[in-house]
Amino acid sequence: MVLDVYYVGNHRYDSVRDQPLGERVRFGTLPAVAPDQRLLNASNLTNHGISNYNGITASSSQHVKWDLPFRFNYTYSHTSDDGSNGGVLPYSVQIS
Repeated sequence: MVLDVYYVGNHRYDSVRDQPLGERVRFGTLPAVAPDQRLLNASNLTNHGISNYNGITASSSQHVKWDLPFRFNYTYSHTSDDGSNGGVLPYSVQIS
């Protein structure tokens, strides 16, 4: 029997990320006021984005009776990030 196991992983930090300046921006203890209509589309590009990827692949093979081959493969992967689409465009599930 032969067993192969492979792992791939990476961690990325300082990715460009868009942090929109919304209506909830507060400055210290100053009271909240109505947002300025001229600044509704303002955004803040930062390099605080992170992403992680982890993947594992396992493969097993064995010859059973009458030299019949048997093979089993398994793959698992997981990814997470906080700045999809390059961190600049808003995320959307619509295909354009």
